[in-house]
Amino acid sequence: MAGFFATCLRFLIGFAMMFLGKKMSAQNKAHLAGFLRMGGRFMNDLSGMNTLVMYNAADRYAKKFADDSEYFRQATMNLLRTQLQVLFVINGFVYLTVFAGGFVTALQLAAGQLPAAGAFATWFALAMMMVNARQLGYFFHVVKSNGPALAGILATIAKSKTTPATVKITDNRPLKQLVLQDVAIGYEADAPLVSDINATLVPGKLYGLAGENGTGKSTLPQALLGQLTPLSGTIMADNTPVTALSNAQRAAVFGYVAANDYIFSGTIKENLLLGNQFGDQWQQHLDELGLMHFVTDLQDGYATEVGEGGRLLSPGQRQQLAFARMLLADKTVYLLDEMTSSIDAANAAIILAAIKRLSRQKIVLFISHDLSAMAEADVVWFIHDHQLISADHAQLYRDQPAYRHLVDNPEAMLKEGQPS
Repeated sequence: MAGFFATCLRFLIGFAMMFLGKKMSAQNKAHLAGFLRMGGRFMNDLSGMNTLVMYNAADRYAKKFADDSEYFRQATMNLLRTQLQVLFVINGFVYLTVFAGGFVTALQLAAGQLPAAGAFATWFALAMMMVNARQLGYFFHVVKSNGPALAGILATIAKSKTTPATVKITDNRPLKQLVLQDVAIGYEADAPLVSDINATLVPGKLYGLAGENGTGKSTLPQALLGQLTPLSGTIMADNTPVTALSNAQRAAVFGYVAANDYIFSGTIKENLLLGNQFGDQWQQHLDELGLMHFVTDLQDGYATEVGEGGRLLSPGQRQQLAFARMLLADKTVYLLDEMTSSIDAANAAIILAAIKRLSRQKIVLFISHDLSAMAEADVVWFIHDHQLISADHAQLYRDQPAYRHLVDNPEAMLKEGQPS
């Protein structure tokens, strides 16, 4: 009879846990979302603290952070409240079962239906069974609490799985070409940013990529890097789809430099040698490309401290350093996103000249909203009306009214639009 009573209570525990589990699942999601939002707000505000103070906006942003913090506090309290309810249900059923089982066993012992040893063994077995049931409830809570995070991790793992490459691509085997075959890129299958792309990138030519904001000129490099799967078509690294390359293979081949590449605290030399493949000849290599000459004007030369994020250097010097650091890593393919944007004309000219020299040996594609720089490119890819048009700068200026308009009206490049 005690066993039957315990079984009934275990079913009741299960039903109660199912009800509270659904409630706790929603609260777990709200708690995690609140934590991520508050953490993101903190990092964003901390990074821009000087700007907030300069614009006297610290109080306004402090209020936003306080709101996010309060939301997270409320989500935490709601989750703890439900967890306490779960513990109350579990412990209540456990202690009630142990007490009731002991009472029934005592009655059977008094009636002579069980010997003393048998009664104690029965009650002890019941107590251990219920303690294990409580432990099971604890594990159930752990699984439910970590469910959203585990689902995200598994989704990331599934998304990152790649098929084995058909060739081994390393630094010792440079790519001969990147070929785009009937490629469409974008984030929605029924609304591609660019479609029907058929083009080839080879060493020895400098390729430029231009287009208004929102047309896909920053999305295309993601596809070339294998970080974004094309909506249709294939991007081939020699005879291997880019998406089939492992992360290590991509890192060995591709170099991507953006306008905001991070500069680590330390010296100029420490940053430059982060991935250096030229041994003791690294300075000579930079000299050949015409980079980092400003170092000779610094008292400590390459031993100059750059500060956190390179804040002790000018924007143009930071950009030269970021570009030079990637060049010393000796990649086969370089994708340069807005390398000359928001810096002075002198540093922009130095970087552009180095890009031109680099393209003699490497596959180089540079993206820029400054279409005057496209005159240096051998081939310009212009994205317009969801199509990629390939020609040189002069031909595009002559034959494409949209391109000519952007060249003559640079401010049109910066019109509001969705991310490019």
